[in-house]
Amino acid sequence: MMNSHSKTRISEGFVVSENSQEITISYRWLKNDIIIHVLVCVFWNCLSPVWYSLGLTILNLSDTNPFRIIFILLPILLFLIGIGSIYYTIASFLNKTTITANRYGLTIDIQPIPYFFGATQLDKKDIKKFYVLVEKVSTKSDYYYTYFLTVINIKNISQQLLPFVTLEEAQYLENKLNSYYKIENLPVEGEFPKAK
Repeated sequence: MMNSHSKTRISEGFVVSENSQEITISYRWLKNDIIIHVLVCVFWNCLSPVWYSLGLTILNLSDTNPFRIIFILLPILLFLIGIGSIYYTIASFLNKTTITANRYGLTIDIQPIPYFFGATQLDKKDIKKFYVLVEKVSTKSDYYYTYFLTVINIKNISQQLLPFVTLEEAQYLENKLNSYYKIENLPVEGEFPKAK
């Protein structure tokens, strides 16, 4: 028996493969803005030794210096941020997320570098609906939105699945997965509104 197979590219590095048995959606983390991440990572990690040396210098000063604690804690914080930036930059070059939907359920796998969201497996019987959750993130001078592909299980508990997709990609995935599992696309509280 032959399975018809189709492959669709919806954006750079984002590929959908379909046949009669399953849908596989994969995308690479590597985006156009990686140069900015590399520059920030290099700058941050080159600047950190300056803070480390300042911290060590302050430690040699008298205990009465009120800034001593700042110069003790700041290098530790800078080191942790530096490690995080190295991790994210390397993962952006190497990682690929693969979403597989079949009659048994849904699997999300992130490889080769582990990610804190990790792999996700959902049984088909536990899936009630997919939707796009929008969260507004405020900064000192501005704000931006983050979009999460989210699933509601049969207990009406929401679980964020993918935080690193654009709105268009998240809505495409939502529609594709709801269609594959024949789920009626009814509105959900917190869901990004659908275009009329």
